[in-house]
Amino acid sequence: MPTAPARALTFPQFGDSIHDYGIDLDGNHLYDELRIDFTATVQENGTYGFEAQLGNENFPYLLHDAFHKTLTAGTHTFTFAFLGPYLRKAGADGPYVVRIRGLAYVGQVAWYGTEKSYATSPYDATSFDPPWALFADPITDQGRDTNGDGLFDQIVVRTSITATKDVIVMARASMSVNGPDGWADIDSPFGDSIHLPAGTSAIEFSLESLPLFTVHANGPYAVDLYLFVEGLGEIDYRTHQTQAYAYSQFRRPSADFRTPGPSVALVDSDGNGLADFFVVHVPLRVTEAGDFVVYVNLWLSANAGGLFQSAHGAHFEPGDYTVDVPFSGIAFSRQPFSANWTLEVIAKRVDSTDYDRNRTAWLAPGYDPSLFESRPVAYLSGGISWPASPYGSGCGSVALMDPSTKFAAEQFPNYGLFSFPVYPGTFLVLVSGCGAAGARTSRVTISGDTALGLALGNSTPNSNEIDANVTSWNSTRRTIRSTLINDAAELRFHADMYGNRDGFADSTELRIIRAAESGYFQRGPPYSQLVIDGRGMPFRSSVSYQVDGAGDVLSPANVTETHVEDYWSHLESGGSRHNVTVELSYDGPFGYSRVTIHLPAGATGTATSNGNVTIVPLGLGGWMLDPGTSPNPTPSQVDGTTVYIDALAPVPPEGPSAGGLVGFVSDQISWILASVAAAAIAIGAIWWIRRWRPPGAAQLAPIEEPRHDGT
Repeated sequence: MPTAPARALTFPQFGDSIHDYGIDLDGNHLYDELRIDFTATVQENGTYGFEAQLGNENFPYLLHDAFHKTLTAGTHTFTFAFLGPYLRKAGADGPYVVRIRGLAYVGQVAWYGTEKSYATSPYDATSFDPPWALFADPITDQGRDTNGDGLFDQIVVRTSITATKDVIVMARASMSVNGPDGWADIDSPFGDSIHLPAGTSAIEFSLESLPLFTVHANGPYAVDLYLFVEGLGEIDYRTHQTQAYAYSQFRRPSADFRTPGPSVALVDSDGNGLADFFVVHVPLRVTEAGDFVVYVNLWLSANAGGLFQSAHGAHFEPGDYTVDVPFSGIAFSRQPFSANWTLEVIAKRVDSTDYDRNRTAWLAPGYDPSLFESRPVAYLSGGISWPASPYGSGCGSVALMDPSTKFAAEQFPNYGLFSFPVYPGTFLVLVSGCGAAGARTSRVTISGDTALGLALGNSTPNSNEIDANVTSWNSTRRTIRSTLINDAAELRFHADMYGNRDGFADSTELRIIRAAESGYFQRGPPYSQLVIDGRGMPFRSSVSYQVDGAGDVLSPANVTETHVEDYWSHLESGGSRHNVTVELSYDGPFGYSRVTIHLPAGATGTATSNGNVTIVPLGLGGWMLDPGTSPNPTPSQVDGTTVYIDALAPVPPEGPSAGGLVGFVSDQISWILASVAAAAIAIGAIWWIRRWRPPGAAQLAPIEEPRHDGT
């Protein structure tokens, strides 16, 4: 919370007493909620907030409730509601202490002010409803081989959920493990809701085993289970210890090193007896088709700064391949002799998860610098200039490449200054600025030491055309076509640098570098941008991925990428009327977008928005949504808005029970489920819940590694 503002604020003043009581909403003589009525007096018209923390001597912070309202001056009565099943599960008896805080709003900023504590009447925890659903013992696990190769592709954790009534739940499992080759965070597929009847229902969680092999982590592993109940939120948590698996029991990455493993060679291209290239031959066995990049890191033991890096990318179908990763011999001719060279090879599938990779490393005898092609040293030095920008300057990179010799180098300048020890010749040059400024490429010919100033261009927002096709009331297909204006020069340069370094970035090279740099496949979108009848559509699969813009490295053309993705939920809303909510981002300095939405065939509807959105009808059940700029723009943050569609399906329900869940709950509200994700790929998932509050509820009185085989 910020410190006190310059002008005096008036805060709510609380009365001296409260009225607490239990509410039985379903007539089972147990309380669904504990409600607290209190009074607050405000001296001025304005917006005020109220927060309450409920606990007892054993559990000081049990439950929380909060809201804000626009009020006129005077005394008002409000109610906090605390869900009884949490008190029952905690075994927390009353009396409870309720700590209430009052806030005053200045614009969108809330300032804490007054505070008061109350004590409730005595309550027995058993007077409240038990949780509507909980995990039930036992919890078991076993490995699952999905393709018959004798290795476990998944660890399957099985348990049950016992429900006291029909409920909608969302459950997930996760585990974090540490192995000799790093950490792995593994989550079961989550984000979808399922309908469970009263009683006990079996449930299983599938945890991908590939990360366990990748980090070489042996079991047993600790698995965390989480249960969320619609209307309650997170209600149960369990920890399960698995069997003592060995990582060698699990599936291997999509590309494995073939025996005898990587090797090295000197290549004399011009036949003058000197090596133009130091090449690392990497034999691979590919079991799943995809786009791959093979990275090689090389350390010269006698030179503290002698780290060299190179890579090569390609698309492979299943089969055996050998990838050649070259290093320029010219660079090695300038290094002091090192008796030992350390090499590390990482083979990574970039259109898969971050764990679809293999690694090996070894110590090799060093090569004398006199064995390599040499050129006179010429320094290409200079500085980077940034355009005027609210985001500041100083972050950037400079890369060089000579297609004739395959020489390449990259630096991340300190204070915008760079210096490359190169040679007389012609180089392709890239200067990029961490996304806040436009990358630029150029061709530079030098005959000796040369000073060069590199100017970054103005940042140009990328554009996104999104087609959100509601294929049914529980499934969508989203097509996103992004024009990468700001990133095009950098993508084309890096695509060729990680490809064959011939001065031309082909479509395969572009797709590989974009997949490697964007992190899209490591993260994946959790939801489809649409909420239908209060529930998001979880991401299921990537249908296709395409990158266009092949051309000369110096081409000014844009690069475009197109994702086609499928989303669906197990729960389909019945009935003929549906609420479709479309989430939009306002135009900003990093990008702008337009969304086209189509309802299922024959459906109609009305689209409205409270935000700054242009809505253009596109025939029956279709609209083009063009969000403008934010009403409250800021330099570094882009907010969003929503469009609401009141949709009508062409076929009405056949009877009062059609659709099952329609009418099961009322009074929609939203809450956020924060999900744990892997290291740099943290994800948040939004789950929309509905709280069941039948009218006329009765009030009751209170009662009491060096390896060559990738392993």
